[in-house]
Amino acid sequence: MHAESVSETKEGQMTADRDKAALGRVLWRKVCFNIDGMALGATICALAEKGIMAELAGTAEPLSVDGLATRYGARRGFLHLAVRLLASQGLVKRSGGGETARVSLSEEGRAWLPFLAAYDGFPGLLTAAIALLAGNADEDACELWETALHRLSASLPGAGETMGERVRLHVTGPLVAVALRRLTGNDTQNKGALPQPCWQALEAQGWAEEGAEGFILSGEGEMALDMAAQYFLPLSYLPTFSRVPKMLFGDMPPVLERDASGSERHLDRALDIEASGAVFTRVCAGPFLELALPLFDREELAAQPGYVIDTGCGNGTLLKELFHAIASRTRRGKALSEFPLVMVGTEYNPVASQTARAALEAEGIPHLVVAGDVGDPDGLGKTLAGHGIDARQALHVGKSVIHNRRYQAPRDATAARQREPGPPGVFVDEEGGLIEPGDMAQNLVEHFRAWLPWTRRHGMLVIEAHTVAPEVAADRVGNHHMAYLDASHGFSCQYLMEAGPYRDLAREAGFIALSSHDFITGLVGRPLLSLDYFMPADVFGLEGLL
Repeated sequence: MHAESVSETKEGQMTADRDKAALGRVLWRKVCFNIDGMALGATICALAEKGIMAELAGTAEPLSVDGLATRYGARRGFLHLAVRLLASQGLVKRSGGGETARVSLSEEGRAWLPFLAAYDGFPGLLTAAIALLAGNADEDACELWETALHRLSASLPGAGETMGERVRLHVTGPLVAVALRRLTGNDTQNKGALPQPCWQALEAQGWAEEGAEGFILSGEGEMALDMAAQYFLPLSYLPTFSRVPKMLFGDMPPVLERDASGSERHLDRALDIEASGAVFTRVCAGPFLELALPLFDREELAAQPGYVIDTGCGNGTLLKELFHAIASRTRRGKALSEFPLVMVGTEYNPVASQTARAALEAEGIPHLVVAGDVGDPDGLGKTLAGHGIDARQALHVGKSVIHNRRYQAPRDATAARQREPGPPGVFVDEEGGLIEPGDMAQNLVEHFRAWLPWTRRHGMLVIEAHTVAPEVAADRVGNHHMAYLDASHGFSCQYLMEAGPYRDLAREAGFIALSSHDFITGLVGRPLLSLDYFMPADVFGLEGLL
């Protein structure tokens, strides 16, 4: 091949790579706004219907969030959360915290105001999306979405990097997510032909084309299908998002309501644990194994953990992958007959317990799955003792479970008051009240301290999810879906904290991190997941130095 031909080939490949990268950025932006909309739409609808958006539009002066809660009969904590969500999108400016928090529309928010009507009826659209996700050919659900899509087409013509297009992506987000889930679903019920509105939603954002024989995915749509898993965790929280107006202003159902079988009503737990397991495999497994496997590669096999206890084990993915890695890659793996290893899963959710138990049993992994609560390590220890297991002889592991503990008022109220203003964030209790940041900080310290006696032998290896300040998120709107992360956790009374304060409080409680790793730092320039191998400092005589 001539040098000129080689040069042309390389230049052509570089151009193709640049074009693909540019398309990938456009695609990711659409994904992010779709997911933002799934989380935000019902909140926006509720605020607009109550008149709060109109009051913000009528003044340039910052308004007291507590004052708005009083005037409009809002639950204080959930209204503070709603303001935080809009601030993370750059639609409002927020200052102060707690009783001093104030809010005003940003310049971008004023450009967004003319499109508020697009969110009308959004809670009903979420309910319809839940029906379509279940595979129901629900005529009423289809008609509701067809009407909404027609209204959007009439009121938001054209496309491009405009506020109108952003709103279109917000509103169609739930239906796009349902379409992608059904196109990639594992169950036969969801593999049937997509309802017409699903194809229309995909077409509206350039991911489907209508031909002589019906709809097919476009080239960009095929790329979107490869990213479908991004939508699955947000989809699992559609039940929570659909009842946000009642949580803000109405007759609120219990946040963590359960059905007769003990399963939660606020989310699709089966989908949640499936998607969470996939996140571990795709994002966390490599670094996690790098930290965990050396503990099972030490020469003194008798000194290694006899058990691995995963509190909040989900579908058992972490336990499965860790066991197989130990068996195939460590000294312990070659001596399991002499030094057996039992993988213990604990769960408070019956769906997760059954799924984990079946998965571990199917692969012949020595295991036990019991009911357990991350907020009650002493109770867990007693439960396991009844099965002949000493939880103090275990390596404790967990993924994104610490923030999902049930909140309890701090035992040391004096210490909590001394922490004010406390770590940044909006923390809401199960009645919709606002938890003071100092109380939340003290609660986390007391949580970690409760685990100290159980981790002195082998420590705990913990993956935890984090939030970021709304101002940080607002600078990169379209590059992340922090609105989903904060809304799903906040409206279900889970307690995300920024990575820095979280680690500081673990250290204050008496732990040191022997190894650490941060994940997903590129979206907002801060870690959204962390991994720490925590050991009690007093094991090393370091407790006085923390």
